[in-house]
Amino acid sequence: MTPGTAEKAEEAEKFEDTQTEKPSPKGHPGKLNFAQKIEQKLWKYSASKNVLKRWLVEIISWTISALSMAGIVAVLYIYRNQPLPRWPLNITLGAYISVLAKVSTAALLLPVSEALGQLKWIWFHVKRDKSEQSKKLWDFELFDNASRGPWGSFVLMLRTKCASLSRAP
Repeated sequence: MTPGTAEKAEEAEKFEDTQTEKPSPKGHPGKLNFAQKIEQKLWKYSASKNVLKRWLVEIISWTISALSMAGIVAVLYIYRNQPLPRWPLNITLGAYISVLAKVSTAALLLPVSEALGQLKWIWFHVKRDKSEQSKKLWDFELFDNASRGPWGSFVLMLRTKCASLSRAP
């Protein structure tokens, strides 16, 4: 059991109790909307003691991204040194590659943001020696910029010297 799992499970139960069939001011039973149901389901998965359930969304995201990249590679391999294919609805090879590249990028947003969030948590909660303890607001800005693109990620790597990647919390 990881730290915080028991607390998450308790909070998930409280959340579920407060979100199910509570009467509205007019006397009609309040029902969860679609977004609340999804949020509740995801919360239960993240509070689960089963490691596979806790990582399920990230695994699905990585799989979608990998399949999209594999689709790009497969089509480029099949149509190399050949004239452009004639697909239905006038879809071009470039459009196909562009759509799959965007799907791949979108699927990676969740795992990358989760990893940056965990890295930020480790960076600000690991006890360091006295010379490194002055954590400025600038560090927080660096982590924020790392989520915005490759240059921010590069600057973060320079600042942290990849030290937080090897330290355990």
